[in-house]
Amino acid sequence: KADADLLFAEIRAPASGRVLRRMARVGEQIGQEGLVEIADTRVMFVRAEAFESDLRAITLGQSVRLSSRALDAPLLGKVARIGLKVNRQTVIGDDPATSLDARVVEILIEVDAEGSRRLSGLTGLQIRASFVPEPVS
Repeated sequence: KADADLLFAEIRAPASGRVLRRMARVGEQIGQEGLVEIADTRVMFVRAEAFESDLRAITLGQSVRLSSRALDAPLLGKVARIGLKVNRQTVIGDDPATSLDARVVEILIEVDAEGSRRLSGLTGLQIRASFVPEPVS
């Protein structure tokens, strides 16, 4: 019976990853938010918003320079996905003159291996993305 009880008491993650946040401790009841928040931080992604007027200059696989006040040097990434829906801007920039009613499309950027290693402990970090123009042929 003790072995069977132990099997029911054991908690296993559905996937491998890193614990980002713990919502309950030993002896506490697990609430609706769950026990822990986990993520695979081996490959990091940045969610950026690009103005709809800039979309014609953004392509899949395009290089992106990523910077943050929390980082000592910029990171590199590539455009992995371009959203299909135009939304209102949700990310607020540093420029107070920027229109909050701007129309944007979500761009998903895959950070390179070195950058992913550096970002792995900083989920939720505010990043500035600069899309590197494609060379004209």
